[in-house]
Amino acid sequence: MHLTKSSVHSNIKRRINAMKDVRKICSEQQLL
Repeated sequence: MHLTKSSVHSNIKRRINAMKDVRKICSEQQLL
């Protein structure tokens, strides 16, 4: 159970980081 929970947390963090990266790219494109 601990392994699955840790993997889920890592996946959520990766998704959050991906969303942040997408927002940064969008903001940069809007500035350009």
